[in-house]
Amino acid sequence: MKNVYDNGAVMLGNVTMVIEEIEKEMKENIDMIFCDMEELLKDMKELQKIDKDMIVSIYYENPMGYDYTCWDTKDIVK
Repeated sequence: MKNVYDNGAVMLGNVTMVIEEIEKEMKENIDMIFCDMEELLKDMKELQKIDKDMIVSIYYENPMGYDYTCWDTKDIVK
């Protein structure tokens, strides 16, 4: 996946690129409503240690906090 997609409620992309986008948004003080961005960043960095090419989908508009789904390279269907 070569891009990060964000529709205002869900962010989707390669975990490394998602980390870069979260760091950029934190620097620019862009708020993800209902989301502790520092905690999210910590979680994404843990996933990156498992597989830097992992794809993540982060639902950050959940009033109870964020949740995410991930796919690693073992999940690729050819």
